[in-house]
Amino acid sequence: MGIGEEAVDEVDGAVAGNPTLAGDLLIVPTLQSQVIALDARTGERRWTFTGDNWFWARPLVAGDVVYVPSTSGTLYALDRATGTERWRSTSVRGEVRSAPVLSGGALIVASRKGLVAALDPATGAERWTRQLEKTAFLADPLVLESGVLYVAENGTLYRVTAPDQGTVDVLQKRGS
Repeated sequence: MGIGEEAVDEVDGAVAGNPTLAGDLLIVPTLQSQVIALDARTGERRWTFTGDNWFWARPLVAGDVVYVPSTSGTLYALDRATGTERWRSTSVRGEVRSAPVLSGGALIVASRKGLVAALDPATGAERWTRQLEKTAFLADPLVLESGVLYVAENGTLYRVTAPDQGTVDVLQKRGS
């Protein structure tokens, strides 16, 4: 049976964030505090992970790990094949709607309250955090060789460079 036929699996809760396709695995964040992995060809559920709050941000898949932040600010590292939790970090301390990214050997995450954090992707250990005033990150960042670009809700463009040191620069401010 294929998708659209009688045996289709139902997803509990709304899907507000974007799913991620990793090979034959479709990883879906939900507002039912679950991340669901589906076979991209058949729609068959491979695994389900339940976290501490809604999952809004697009999951990041790197090798055999799925990184996904909740709206409570908890970042989870899950085993890609089984959905088993490898580690969790609460370094972000705020709602996360933008996708986590890898840059310069660091896992970079930004919150709705303007906190940018770099974590060790293998352990979740915090490397650094920077709190930016009157800033909200909602959109997914763009990873370039020159750094990670974020557009804040107010239109300001930020660049994270030197992921090991935590340099966050303003590239352009929105005029008043």
